[in-house]
Amino acid sequence: CAEPPVPPFLREMARAASVAAAALLAATLAGCSADGKGPSPGPAPKPPGPTAKPYTCESEFKIGGVVMPGHKGLALDDDTFRGCPGKIPVEWPHTSEPVASLRMFKAWAPDWPEEARQPAWDAIAQFTQRSGAKVLMGTQITCNETADDADWALVLRLLKQLGPNSVMGVAIGNEMEQLYTKANITKQCITNIWAGGYFWRKTVERVQDLEKLGDGFGNVTLTSVFGGAVLGGGPFVETPQAMALSYLRNATKEYGSRWAYSINVYPYYDPGNHWDNHSHSCNAAITRGLDFSPEGDMPSTLVLFRQKLQELTGNTNDTMWLTETGWSSPRADTLAGANLQMAQCANFSTEKVLQRYYDGVLNWNMTLGEIQGPDHIFYFTIRDSNNFGVGEHFGLIHTCDNATCKMQQDYLPNTTTTTTTTTAAAGGNTTTTAAAGDNTTTTAAAGGNTSTTAAARGNTTTTRTTTTTAGSTTVATSSGRPAQSTSIASAVELFAEVVI
Repeated sequence: CAEPPVPPFLREMARAASVAAAALLAATLAGCSADGKGPSPGPAPKPPGPTAKPYTCESEFKIGGVVMPGHKGLALDDDTFRGCPGKIPVEWPHTSEPVASLRMFKAWAPDWPEEARQPAWDAIAQFTQRSGAKVLMGTQITCNETADDADWALVLRLLKQLGPNSVMGVAIGNEMEQLYTKANITKQCITNIWAGGYFWRKTVERVQDLEKLGDGFGNVTLTSVFGGAVLGGGPFVETPQAMALSYLRNATKEYGSRWAYSINVYPYYDPGNHWDNHSHSCNAAITRGLDFSPEGDMPSTLVLFRQKLQELTGNTNDTMWLTETGWSSPRADTLAGANLQMAQCANFSTEKVLQRYYDGVLNWNMTLGEIQGPDHIFYFTIRDSNNFGVGEHFGLIHTCDNATCKMQQDYLPNTTTTTTTTTAAAGGNTTTTAAAGDNTTTTAAAGGNTSTTAAARGNTTTTRTTTTTAGSTTVATSSGRPAQSTSIASAVELFAEVVI
């Protein structure tokens, strides 16, 4: 039959509805709300369907359990996220302990295939649903506001899909105090970031957007991650190139206990590491890196961070996160730029040292003596990946194609141990350094000073004999670094000078 005529008012209604629908679609794709006033996360995608069984890498050995497993997580590298998001280990490699958290640096990269994004998000969602793990979600702050807003729009959509119960926090910016050292970063950009208020303005906007999401996102923990260079100030770095102190003061005042203070610490890149005396060996540097006592390389940096936080806030128990730490094997191409001596040391980047650092992190009880330790730590990373096109090998698995874990030989010192014994007569000074896993025994008679250094998992025994007339002083430090905060501060300031 013939099509009946359409009344003019119905044509006008249809036209208006079509325009509105087109506007809504465009706004959603652009990451804005329909009224153009703010970001929109868009509708949550449908839950993913069934997939293969949870992934674990294969290994010939176990390294034991995980101490405080609910407070430790893995950082998600770009190669895993883009290439095999369904192969995130549900258990810590070489253990049977579940992974409790995942640090994500982005929701997606603009140069990655768009058609792969939703399947990757579905895989992340399945990982959290199966394991109960929570995600620390990151978002970028750069010199490009358009790119930053596009990144944030994707973050909001992924957060909505995950749900607030699977989100432990949102990190706004990563190592911003080092942004000015990157290639192609202009002075005008840095001025805008810090003195111009761009970084802080975007932080406030991001928090407001989280509150608009509802469903509990208004209470999610907030943070911004800094690197070791942030410690090079009183209490934190404050220069025209990096006004971190001003930023943290603003965050403390505005968000109080909702704010977590986060730092990345890598003993692997410590510029204070150097060759042993009169040789190109580096046993002392390895020992410092593998020491998880409060005087060790990484823990002593956290001690200093906690002390500086107390100076900032007046509190001794602010939420503190160690958001990256790890060890590269084989040698990272970026090591030579941070410490040429360690890059030239054959033993520094071996799989043996990697295994012992990883084991040390998993078995660390996260204490810092009488000072409160970190509330959460993330190990970097799942798979070997590139850093701006430069090869790094911090992964526990080589590539997405590998079914096995990277480490296949057990180097832990419960099999073969070297024992070193040093004895000094009265008044003599002794210094003993043992490589990772070795046992050391040092004895000094009355009046002698002893300094004993042993790596993680090594056994250290220090004995002294004292009299009422001549006392002796004993210092047992696995890091080789003095425990006094002033000495630690000097080392960190050296690190900051090198980075800056």
